[in-house]
Amino acid sequence: AYTVTAATRSLTVTAPAFDSVTYGYSQTDAEALTIANTGNAEAAVSSVAVPSGSKFTVGGSGSTVPANGNITTWTIQPNAGLGVGTYTAKVTVTYNSGATATADVSFTVAATAITGTVAISGTEKYGQTLTATQAGVPGTLNYAWYRSGVAEPVQSGTSSTYVLTAADVGKTMTVKVTDTSGNYSGAVTSVATGAV
Repeated sequence: AYTVTAATRSLTVTAPAFDSVTYGYSQTDAEALTIANTGNAEAAVSSVAVPSGSKFTVGGSGSTVPANGNITTWTIQPNAGLGVGTYTAKVTVTYNSGATATADVSFTVAATAITGTVAISGTEKYGQTLTATQAGVPGTLNYAWYRSGVAEPVQSGTSSTYVLTAADVGKTMTVKVTDTSGNYSGAVTSVATGAV
């Protein structure tokens, strides 16, 4: 007597765990997707894909997954030049007559510590204009002007100049530069001026 066993094909896909990076990162290497078959017959892969518009690229090839085996010939890679944030996508493996296996992949880009310098120039007298000059500070810049003894800025925005007021007399001034794009963290702070 002969026993006929039905052919089975059941795929799973495992996505790599990417290390988080900081903004301005070098291109992350492509890593292997593991496509495993727990069935008793080889499976024919017709496509491996991520949704259009996702921040990942699928590469590699391989159309046959052996019975009770796996392949690691397909890869996935986060795109270069991404801003700060966590990016996710669903990897879909389509095989034999439209069956699918999916896995989620994620990649995190953290803010980079801000760098550079800022200095204040101008005459420290009521009614005069102080100018903040930055060097090497990246991002979309915000200038927050501080009067000594006051915790909150007296002026904050994109302007790198500040006109001294009567309230500034007898006080020193500093300026703190930050990035508003979210790609750089922290602040660059000037040395204080002399007393106005």
